[in-house]
Amino acid sequence: MSDSQKQSLSLASRLHDIGMLMVTIDLIKSQRGLNEDDAFIMKSHPLLAEHYLKQFVEVTEDIPSIIRWHHERWDGFGYPDNLQGRSIPLSSRILAIADMKAERGYRGKSYSSEQEIINELKRQSGLQFDPYLVKITVSILEEKQ
Repeated sequence: MSDSQKQSLSLASRLHDIGMLMVTIDLIKSQRGLNEDDAFIMKSHPLLAEHYLKQFVEVTEDIPSIIRWHHERWDGFGYPDNLQGRSIPLSSRILAIADMKAERGYRGKSYSSEQEIINELKRQSGLQFDPYLVKITVSILEEKQ
């Protein structure tokens, strides 16, 4: 990645959930599973973030796009555009892995240790996450243990 791409990824990682500001706090903090309507609202947050950033904040063009696609999945079953594999920008694929640390009650998952993150990355390699990036991330996390 170029220095510019790294800088954009760094800023996108700080802003990636800005669209959640437009989702009700009750929904965000919900400890129950989401119904279809709630899931639709939650899945709109990358689009809301992209729109907000393009309208109101002076950022480089790639930052809103990185954010838009950070919930795409390697297997094509992500959102909002069902991108698959390498058609998902590299920065968005990296951000998807980094976003695992975020706690979301409605998601029913939180990871209490790096080992749990490693296990989930391995389980979702080639499904949710880019297998090459999983390999790199797992090797870094295992080296830290």
